Amino acid sequence: MGENPASRPHRHGSESTELDGWAATRRLKNQPETKHIPIIVLTADSKQKSRAVHAADCDELKPIDFPGLVGKIRSLLSASTKP
Repeated sequence: MGENPASRPHRHGSESTELDGWAATRRLKNQPETKHIPIIVLTADSKQKSRAVHAADCDELKPIDFPGLVGKIRSLLSASTKP
């Protein structure tokens, strides 16, 4: 209760026709009220990985190393709570 909806995980596909994941990422990172929200890109396309490096806080190429991903998530969450 009282949780900020922007702090919940969201999924955006890079192939979406409404607002693709890259456009959503740019919008989030360009808004003062949302730029602190960590963004993790999961992709199976190695070409997209290079794009993810510039757009997101973290990226993972599929198949996902889940223990490694959890470690990255923990690190991003701990860094995002520091002033």
